[in-house]
Amino acid sequence: MSKAKVLLIAWDLNPLRGSEAGVAHSYLRIYLKHFSVDVYTYDSHKSNIMKYNYGKNVTFHFIKYTYWDRLCWRLRLELVGNWLFSRRARIDIMNNNRGEYRFMHIVTPAGYYAFSRIHKTDIRYILGPINGGLKTPGNIVRISPRDWISDRIRDVTYKTITFFPGWRNYYKKARIIIVSDNMLLIKLQSITQMNGTVIFDTMVEPSLFRPSNNKKRTGDIVLLFSGRLVPMKGIGLLLNAFKECIENLQMHNLKLRIAGTGSLKSFVEKFISDNCYQDRIQILGYLDRESLIKEYQSADIFCLPTLREPGGTAILEAMSCGLPVVTSDYGGPTVTVTERCGFKIPIQSGDQYIKDMVKAIHILYMDSGLRLEMGRNARERVVHEFSLENVERELIKIWSNL
Repeated sequence: MSKAKVLLIAWDLNPLRGSEAGVAHSYLRIYLKHFSVDVYTYDSHKSNIMKYNYGKNVTFHFIKYTYWDRLCWRLRLELVGNWLFSRRARIDIMNNNRGEYRFMHIVTPAGYYAFSRIHKTDIRYILGPINGGLKTPGNIVRISPRDWISDRIRDVTYKTITFFPGWRNYYKKARIIIVSDNMLLIKLQSITQMNGTVIFDTMVEPSLFRPSNNKKRTGDIVLLFSGRLVPMKGIGLLLNAFKECIENLQMHNLKLRIAGTGSLKSFVEKFISDNCYQDRIQILGYLDRESLIKEYQSADIFCLPTLREPGGTAILEAMSCGLPVVTSDYGGPTVTVTERCGFKIPIQSGDQYIKDMVKAIHILYMDSGLRLEMGRNARERVVHEFSLENVERELIKIWSNL
């Protein structure tokens, strides 16, 4: 008996990447357990998609990634880029009769500001997971004029878009909308009266991200940071806290490994040089999934003082690998991290944040038993709450009500 056919729309879908592209990959894997799937995504992901064995029940339709798409990405005009992608996908769907679809699921982009006219295909659709809308905390990190201007433009743009009839129709016509948290659900329902449900949109595979069975001990206590080197990820806060730990609390065997790259890379390199921390801090750059898992497995504490994180994939990956977490009590980490698996720091001021982070790191540095206990609790929480299987159970409930 042939499986029912569904349509998956995801401008970002890549089995070797995280963030939205990784979420779309995970959703596709869930769908392939239950349906035959047609997928529309950019051809920029084609090489990595072809390396992954999705099986026989999927057909990919690649939308050409043009000069204009690249320009939109460089200028951070994701709204325009999504519109261009969705228009081409809609035209192809309407011009090519590919059979009856039970429904369509638009997975990415995940930002709540994104919309298109793809509903003109007259295929009933699920939308989401939708996230975003978090305000940037003020007066805690020094950001560049360019970043400040970018944040202001973003906030005004988001506010303006919610008045567009096309944006409202996009949400109103969806059969169900998946959002990442209750606050966003309430916000969207107040604007569009849409039919929504909450599924925390960030998930990991515990079978892939797992603790090492033969962790090597060197005598050092290793902090790991994984994220973009930009102000909103809090790398400056972490560096200042690390310096306090070394110079004021005499944590002489504390090391910091930084996985990621971004606009603040030169700032981090200068910090290392100015403080002669070449033997204490190492910048690893961008890491593929396999290399990143090895870093999680060899670290002792995961620190991500992120200041605007709707989800927090890196945090869940670290937890799944059995690491205690030090992060912010804001956005996604508020949901994922509990007092049994780490420390959540309130965002009030830069000095307060650094002080609280130093205290959390010191507690974990001094107590190996607590590190192990929190790490076990962290992995257990991921397995039961934020695994692929948990999201699959929630999706099955949605499908049954369509």
